[in-house]
Amino acid sequence: MGFSENLRELRQAKKMTQEELAKKLGVTRQAVISWEDPKGKRPSFEFLVGLVFTLKVTWNRLMAGEIERIKKSDIAKSGEALLKLGEVASEYHQAFDNTVRKEKEK
Repeated sequence: MGFSENLRELRQAKKMTQEELAKKLGVTRQAVISWEDPKGKRPSFEFLVGLVFTLKVTWNRLMAGEIERIKKSDIAKSGEALLKLGEVASEYHQAFDNTVRKEKEK
């Protein structure tokens, strides 16, 4: 499982419709549909953070399996792609930690 499957499972576990989740995040239902499609688009970082807070889950739970999925995809055919993936994941993790820290300071 990757991000899309995790999102669908977590949303359904909260008994939330795609429309309800979309309203909470300020996006269209179509955006949520796309995020839940393994071949669809991925949300921007701000919406990933919003998903973590809205669904009350950890970053790791939401993103579980995503690195493995990418490693198996065409994206991972070069070593550079994997290095870039690690850099991006690290940046997302740092930005997420900073966002959580700021929220706690409020």
